[in-house]
Amino acid sequence: MYLNIEQDYKDKIDAIWAKQIERHPETHECDIVRLGYAIERQLKHNDVLFLGMNPSYKEGDWNNGGAGFYDIIAGNTYFQTLISFSKETLGVEQLSHHDMLYIRHTNQKDVINYFDDYKFKDFILEQLLLSRDIICAAEPKLIVVLNAGVREIIKNLFCLDLNNDFDDELGAYIIDIGKRVPVIFTGMLSGQRALDLGSKRTLQWQIQRILRH
Repeated sequence: MYLNIEQDYKDKIDAIWAKQIERHPETHECDIVRLGYAIERQLKHNDVLFLGMNPSYKEGDWNNGGAGFYDIIAGNTYFQTLISFSKETLGVEQLSHHDMLYIRHTNQKDVINYFDDYKFKDFILEQLLLSRDIICAAEPKLIVVLNAGVREIIKNLFCLDLNNDFDDELGAYIIDIGKRVPVIFTGMLSGQRALDLGSKRTLQWQIQRILRH
């Protein structure tokens, strides 16, 4: 069973962009508003869910500059790495992945700076709150956070206490979305700061162990 994000959430996402332009018309030409959004078309229910910060952007990506909903395909280098990891770890090429923000920008430092910019704070917060709703609706059986910045977001959105909400037997943090969901915080699987082979193999073991538990 799938959560159809395009069908169930398109109006809400469009409204976030419309409200941003209404609140701050001068931001209409800022790239994170002008380029529109990019978000996966669907997520599988009760699946391993990989979380990132936001979709990157370069000329030619995402329908040659057009924003909207996409299907995860192997043609994108980032997703090709995740698909390969999913096949090695879970035995399936199918992938459930969600970016917490839908803005299209490559430099994460720039993205994080928008969090404290008064012109964009509501714009960012509304996307994060909607992502929380999407995660809860997808009811994942395990969340794998692929980004250090997203760790802080998950901590705040789900009131996660990093000192007390760790399950020693399971080897993962636990958040409550109406059911207990284990969360692994790790690094990126591709790019300059990707996990080394040893760390990647440890992550595979950890995921497999949690799913067997």
